[in-house]
Amino acid sequence: MKNITKILSVALVAMMVLSLSAVALADDTTVYIPARLGRLIGGYYLEDYAYPTLSVHTDAAWNAAAGEMTATEDAITHLQFSEAPDWAGANVNGWTSINVDASGYGEIDPWKLQPGYWSASGYDDKGNTTWHVTGAWTNTPYHAGKDYGDYSVNVDYAMNGEVWKVAVTLKNSEDFFKTGMEGGTMTITFEKVKVQLDSNNGKATTKVWYISQVSATYPEGNYIIGVEADFRNDAKQNLCSYRISYAASEKEIYKITYAPKTATLDESKTPYEVIGSLVPSKKPYIHHYNADEAIYGEFFTSRDAWSNGTITAMSGSGSKLNKWYKNGHGAQVRNIRKGTTSFKSPRVK
Repeated sequence: MKNITKILSVALVAMMVLSLSAVALADDTTVYIPARLGRLIGGYYLEDYAYPTLSVHTDAAWNAAAGEMTATEDAITHLQFSEAPDWAGANVNGWTSINVDASGYGEIDPWKLQPGYWSASGYDDKGNTTWHVTGAWTNTPYHAGKDYGDYSVNVDYAMNGEVWKVAVTLKNSEDFFKTGMEGGTMTITFEKVKVQLDSNNGKATTKVWYISQVSATYPEGNYIIGVEADFRNDAKQNLCSYRISYAASEKEIYKITYAPKTATLDESKTPYEVIGSLVPSKKPYIHHYNADEAIYGEFFTSRDAWSNGTITAMSGSGSKLNKWYKNGHGAQVRNIRKGTTSFKSPRVK
C-alpha cells in the first residue's frame, strides 16, 4: 500500500510540475507587435493572390441621379462569380447562404439584403407593386471564400459586386508575431479605401488597397490562441490597435484589446479613436491610457464561440473595466473569474 501511495504521490508531483511548467511557459510567451506594419511584414501584395470577382444584376431599375433602385416583388438578384467559390453568402440582417453552381452562378432574394430600406413606391405596367431602396449601397453584404492550396481567401463584396476586402490565410507561413509557438496560421487582410488626390478643386478621389490587419491563430493547448494587429492607412502604416486572445481554460477564452501607445481616447465613440489636441464641443467620455494597457475585454465560452465571434460578455469601461456585462451592454455577468486588467500585455517591440 505504501508503494502504491508513493507511486501515486510521484505521479501527482509530476503532473503538478508539468502544469506549473505550462503556466510558466504561458506567462513567458511574448508577442512581437511593432509600431509600424513594415517592421512586422513586407513584400505581401494582393495582386500575388487569386480570388473570385463578382458581377451583380438585380431585376430592377437603378436611378443614379436619385440614388435609388426600384423593383417588383418577384425580383431576383443574379450573382456571377468569376470562378465558383467554396462557399458564398450574404449578411445584412442575419446570414443567408447562397447556392453557387459550378459556373459560379447564384441567386438571392434582394428583399433579404435590405429589408429595412425597401418601401412601396407604386405599381408597374402589369399592376405589380414596385419598391425602392435608397442609401444602402455602400456596405458589403456579399461574402465568399475559396481554398487555392497554398492559401485560402475570404472576400467581402459591395452591393454592386465590387471587391472591398480580401483576407488571405497563408499555409506553412512563418510566425509573423515571433511567439515561438508551433502551428500558427497567419492571415493578412487587404482592404480598399478611397483616398483624396491633389487637384485644383480638391475633390478628386481614387481607390487603393492597403493591409488593414495582420492576425494569427494558434492550436489548442496554448495559452495564447490568437493575435490581431490593426494598422492605419497613413504614410507609415502605424499600429492602430491590437488584441490578444487567451484560453484560460476550454470554457474560458478572453480577448483583450490593448492601447497601442500612450493616448487619450474618446470612449463615447469607440475604444480605438484617438483624440488630438482638439476636444469636441459636446461632453465626450475621455480616458487616458498608457501604452499596452488593457482597455477592453470580450469573453467567450468555447473556442468555437471565439472563432465564430459569439461573444458571451464584454467588459465595462473606466472604473467598471474589470466587470463583465451581457453582449450589448446588458445585465452584469458575475461568474467570470478574471478581469480585463489581469491580462498583462505580452507585447514586445
